Amino acid sequence: MNKVQDALANEKLNISGIIFADKIPVIKTFSPPQSSGRYKSGFVFMLKGKCRYEFESDSFDISVGDIVYVPEGSNYCCTHLTEPKETRYYVLDFDLTDYEGKIMNLSSCPVRFDGCDKGKLKFLFEKVLEVYNVYEFSNHLILKSVLMEILYVVSKAENVLGISNPRYDDIKRALNYVETHYKDNVSSEELAKMYNMSHSHFRRLFVKAAGYPPTLYRNRIRVHKAYEMLINSELSISQISEAVGFCDVYYFSTMFKKIIGVSPSMLRK
Repeated sequence: MNKVQDALANEKLNISGIIFADKIPVIKTFSPPQSSGRYKSGFVFMLKGKCRYEFESDSFDISVGDIVYVPEGSNYCCTHLTEPKETRYYVLDFDLTDYEGKIMNLSSCPVRFDGCDKGKLKFLFEKVLEVYNVYEFSNHLILKSVLMEILYVVSKAENVLGISNPRYDDIKRALNYVETHYKDNVSSEELAKMYNMSHSHFRRLFVKAAGYPPTLYRNRIRVHKAYEMLINSELSISQISEAVGFCDVYYFSTMFKKIIGVSPSMLRK
């Protein structure tokens, strides 16, 4: 089951906002600012013609009926491969969160979904454009409903083509490192050096992949490990705090209550 299907099946997905929707006019080439990348995550649905999306280390072409998801912060160049008057595509930018309010990305890297119902997608994107610029509360609800339908259609894709990007591979390795060495107090600056990235770039990619900065991600792992130990062992709270990597039991208790919702001592009662 892919990430879209998982979110839909477990009802963990909340559409917190539709930021932009349009049928894009002719631009021969387009690239977002290199310093920040794409300003929001969104779908591109090819209505007419053909385009090439070029990323840091890979590219793919999209033609009529193809749909691409491009996450926030992605750097790319979009070039029209057909005559300008023969090139049109829909763009739909949006924010997704889980029910804790944490931003969700469908993927940490750009992907093209193949084998979707192209006719259904065309109908849904046309519906978005029909109501997007009409400022009525009911239309806001319609937009959320239509986006949910688009996500459902995409979740049925027969194939998902992701961009092979060494930086995303490095972030996956960094996530695995933190999950394996959660007891160690390795700073995010040290992690960035391990994977030959600037600290700001590393942190941005890490947050996109994990949903949290490195230190908070590690603390969440520690707290959930501690939760299991509190339930299943007779160790004291201070012993468990030390066992999962916290040096200060008071800080551990604060983080535990913030993440779990109750203090370790209340959980033990």
